[in-house]
Amino acid sequence: MTDYYRIVCLKRSKFLNSHNYDYLSDWWNDCYIVYWKPDRAGYTNLIELAGQYTSKDLSHVCGEGLDWMIMRVSKREL
Repeated sequence: MTDYYRIVCLKRSKFLNSHNYDYLSDWWNDCYIVYWKPDRAGYTNLIELAGQYTSKDLSHVCGEGLDWMIMRVSKREL
């Protein structure tokens, strides 16, 4: 089975002060996360509209420094 990933655009996302949270997952859920759309065609803050990329797709993604990060799509979401 192929693994799929979402790309998070770190430059466009807005992150809160994590000191106010006991759990990283709670902090992450309250942040304004921006994802790449399918086919690298823009951005969305709605996870439902985010693109799903394979590891082969990721080999064609460019950026500098901490422009983006990936999140694996859970098996139950596929």
